Amino acid sequence: MRAVLLAMLLLLSCRREGTTAADAEKVVRETLDEVRAKRVVHVQVRLDGGAMPTPDELKVRNAIEQRIEDEHVGRVVSSEASPGHYDIAVEVDSTVEAVPRIRSILTDAQVIERTTVRVSEPST
Repeated sequence: MRAVLLAMLLLLSCRREGTTAADAEKVVRETLDEVRAKRVVHVQVRLDGGAMPTPDELKVRNAIEQRIEDEHVGRVVSSEASPGHYDIAVEVDSTVEAVPRIRSILTDAQVIERTTVRVSEPST
């Protein structure tokens, strides 16, 4: 799918009059940067006991997700609740910038002490 989009963008950009090879190369580079696989930051918040999250705990999770998106830290790609914990997966451009910001959001939500944050390699 990505290759098709890349080809379509390249063809569309080259059809314009006055398009140079440098212009086409720029479009290809920009498109590849956008298509390049992003890293995912996985956040797991452990809960007291082994029960499913309570409605209040799910409100906290939703607030964390909302801040991550509102502050443009990344894009929440999945969110799950299981007995004893809930998980959030965030697709980010830069883990160096995103992880400290996510930790700050978790600190503000008062769950940082019960949280594990890990980064996965991009999928190819």
